[in-house]
Amino acid sequence: MRFFEANRAALQRRAALVPYTYTAARVAFDTGIGPLIPMYGPCRTDCDVVLTVCRRYYEYPHLAAAYGATMDGQQNQYFFGPDLIVSPVVTPASNSTNLAVKKLWVPPGMWYDDVFGDLLEGAHDGSSYITRAFDLVDTPLLVRAGAVIATLPAPKSGDSIGAAARQYNSLVFTVYPSRNSTISQGTTTVYEDDGATTDYTSGHSAVTTASYLWQQNSLIFSLSTKGTFSELPKDRLVTLHIINFGAVKSISVDGIGTKLPFNRFGSTEGTWSLDGYTSATIIRLAAHKVADGMSVVLNGGTPEGMTSSTKGMISRGLLAKAALDEVRTTPGRQFPGHGKLDLLAVAGEELSRGPKQNMWDPATFSEAVNEVNNMTETGARMQYVRGLLASCSI
Repeated sequence: MRFFEANRAALQRRAALVPYTYTAARVAFDTGIGPLIPMYGPCRTDCDVVLTVCRRYYEYPHLAAAYGATMDGQQNQYFFGPDLIVSPVVTPASNSTNLAVKKLWVPPGMWYDDVFGDLLEGAHDGSSYITRAFDLVDTPLLVRAGAVIATLPAPKSGDSIGAAARQYNSLVFTVYPSRNSTISQGTTTVYEDDGATTDYTSGHSAVTTASYLWQQNSLIFSLSTKGTFSELPKDRLVTLHIINFGAVKSISVDGIGTKLPFNRFGSTEGTWSLDGYTSATIIRLAAHKVADGMSVVLNGGTPEGMTSSTKGMISRGLLAKAALDEVRTTPGRQFPGHGKLDLLAVAGEELSRGPKQNMWDPATFSEAVNEVNNMTETGARMQYVRGLLASCSI
């Protein structure tokens, strides 16, 4: 079952990333720069990239650490498009913990650790590394701080085949704000065509530019589309996922103030919610005219209880509790809510309930670790659980 769940999650993410991947394919068509880019190589600044992407052929040719990949799978990381660094686990897991320990190079700049949620800063000289233990369900991934990643909504079960040939009636834009200054901004592009013919060679295509500016407690998000083709949707639903934004206090769309009620379960347009498991604020906007674009201003933006490592602490708590639940040894199992590990595992749900003060106390994680370390049980399962919790930094 664990292998099935890990494979399903990977395939669902692959299907969701179709807009990002399809745009990268168009960049490859226009420039010869493929979607998978090594960390090293000759710096080239003369390429005329049609879409808004990094103008350098390879990112870090001047840093020795960029050449650290080895034949045995160490530092086997690469760029996937302009804003993602993938570092797949290709070495066996430990026989004791059933976790794979991996060392990742953190390039210069700010990066989000997608598995653990930490906001990392890579030194300018390329000397920054992190070492983490990964579970079967994890795919080590770094996201450039300031990036906007375009995806499709979560696909329905069995409905991911042929996604690249369909038109985007809905898009999700995930904003990863940089927190190393008082201003954070970023942009991305989404390329579209009919997905079936070569009409794009004669200009039948469109490019949507999404950008944001976050200053103090206000975030401005803008969409504009240039070009068209007959199959391009006239209207489109847009959902924003803003990492570590916190509560929304007010919103305006195209200069008009709009009521945006909180909806915990987040199923209707014109509502917002919190996802405590990913530390994301989710904004579900009403359908807009694609040709007209859109400008959204959000006020709020003060994370209440969420930290950059909240995601990792809660996800590790969930996995650890699930492992102990299978053999009924979870601390506090006789009295739900009394065990510290139990409290950690439900923290994501508590954060999702709504904008409250002091919803999350990071000390809960330390208390859960101490609780598990004080258990008298031994064996492979306990080593796995302790390894999971030890893999997450605070």
